Amino acid sequence: MIAEILDAHGVVRNRIVADRDFLDVAHPGLWREVPAQPSLDDARQRKLADLAIARWQHEVGGTSLAGAPLATDEKTILYLTAAQASAKEDPGFSIRWKVAPGQFETFDAATIEFAAMTARAHVQACFDREEALTAAILAAADQAALDAIAADGLLAEAPQLIRIERE
Repeated sequence: MIAEILDAHGVVRNRIVADRDFLDVAHPGLWREVPAQPSLDDARQRKLADLAIARWQHEVGGTSLAGAPLATDEKTILYLTAAQASAKEDPGFSIRWKVAPGQFETFDAATIEFAAMTARAHVQACFDREEALTAAILAAADQAALDAIAADGLLAEAPQLIRIERE
């Protein structure tokens, strides 16, 4: 392993390759291991895991519907899908939808369809962005190229992936 030899004040004086037994005898309490650099493949896997988390956070973080906030978490998507199915069966169907704390709106069949389409488009845009960043991560030729790809690029480069305004 690579170790740093320290003086009594903790200042690095040298770097050597040695095993723990030698270091404990020759420099008791005055050395520390230098962590090995992760392989490029390990770094890619960590970056992909961070990217998946960022995509999910953005995916469920919401979008807007004609200028109003629209939640896009899994539960809301489920409710929108159920409302959309009801609206397809009954064009006169409407529901009261909570659009913000303390604020409810009536969604008719057309609005329900529009809301479901908006939510679907937002979620798909999140996965499309993740796919593009995944390709960049997998194509990174070295650690510097990998470091240049923001793991949270999904959020940093596209704070609002999609905003659909109803005509």
